[in-house]
Amino acid sequence: MRLRKETDSMEEKDVLLVAQISDALAHPARIRIFRHIMSCNKKRQPVCNKDLVKEFGYAQATISQHVKKLVDANLLQVQKRDRLSCYYVHLGTLQQYLEATRKFENMEAVAAGDRISSIPTLASSSARLFFSVMYLN
Repeated sequence: MRLRKETDSMEEKDVLLVAQISDALAHPARIRIFRHIMSCNKKRQPVCNKDLVKEFGYAQATISQHVKKLVDANLLQVQKRDRLSCYYVHLGTLQQYLEATRKFENMEAVAAGDRISSIPTLASSSARLFFSVMYLN
């Protein structure tokens, strides 16, 4: 498949952002953890590692590995309180991700004369739906 260069409205930084966040959310446990933290943040409740261990029943090391992946993708921010690390959703990163996925809608891919632009539109719509459901519930 060959993409027309002039129709690709995504910059390299947008492509990397979408890939990094999509990778971080590629595991069901991380989606559940992220959703739980977002829900607690909406209620202005701090969320620490021990809270996640209690909520999900995973080992502390497992929770730490999943949270690290979310922190590395800049989806979570960490604030130290005494000996505890509290997690907060980075809404700016979510907004950047949603904006980057919207650029998929503007992209027109042409392969052998066939239009396949509906595939990126579905990806972008799914991302927006995912985050709107997570944040509004």
